[in-house]
Amino acid sequence: LASAQEALGKSAIAAATRKRAWNHPAASIFELHAEGRRLLTAGQKEEAMAVFELNAKRHPNAWPVDVGLMRGYAAMGDAKKALKHARLGLEKAPDDLNKNNHETFVERLEKGDTAIN
Repeated sequence: LASAQEALGKSAIAAATRKRAWNHPAASIFELHAEGRRLLTAGQKEEAMAVFELNAKRHPNAWPVDVGLMRGYAAMGDAKKALKHARLGLEKAPDDLNKNNHETFVERLEKGDTAIN
């Protein structure tokens, strides 16, 4: 609905609709994570960070919360916080593919490279 509202030029209404959806009890950890990723791709890093932080508040210590926070902090240019969450994500990675990705993220962030999105 928010995308349709946006397409019709109703940006303020679309933003309110999105925020209601983010805070809806049925919004899952993966839906929130995907929304944060979508916002990052759209160049809306502050909004993405807000979604990743909401996901962390609603689903503490669950995969992929730290992945989102890592991506959000990296997009904001904060390598130190991104690295902290990359390491936490590595600990919680559910499979080898994600573990390998996180090892690469950790290595890049240790060098100060925040271009990981």
